[in-house]
Amino acid sequence: SLQLSGNGTAYSNFIWQEPAASTPGFLNNGQTFGTIAPDPEPDNHATAFSASETTWYSAALHWTDATGDNLPQGYLIKMSSVSASDIIAPADGIVENDNDSTQNIAYGTEQTIFYNLNPQKDYFFKIWPYSNQGADIDYKLDGEVPQATAATSLQPDFINHETFESGDFGSWT
Repeated sequence: SLQLSGNGTAYSNFIWQEPAASTPGFLNNGQTFGTIAPDPEPDNHATAFSASETTWYSAALHWTDATGDNLPQGYLIKMSSVSASDIIAPADGIVENDNDSTQNIAYGTEQTIFYNLNPQKDYFFKIWPYSNQGADIDYKLDGEVPQATAATSLQPDFINHETFESGDFGSWT
């Protein structure tokens, strides 16, 4: 059978060889496949990171996406009700899952909302760009990490409140 020989991830990395014995179900003789290298760490942090449109239970965050040759795949945003210095930086190779105080937001979105906040309280946020996923996740940990602060307002008086963020109708029928 005809054989390709070479090492790489693209067709141009291989050359045709003289016919050899058949190797059904296996790589051709003298052929190996390379692996895909993870994307490099993002070059820059997001800019213009700010909190706005706060209510007594939520805060909207906005930013301008990072620029450079190596763009992020997404952003990790972490929140604290204690202080900005209380927010623990992520570690490369460890994915942080979404919860009430942590969100992963895709590059290009440039906004998110944190819910389930307490009224009349200050909240602190930090944002890190990252590339890759899983064990290859690579956060930009150097440089000045953008921070934002939001203050929730006084809870209004009313009989019932449902935010519907959970996707159900709460006590409404």
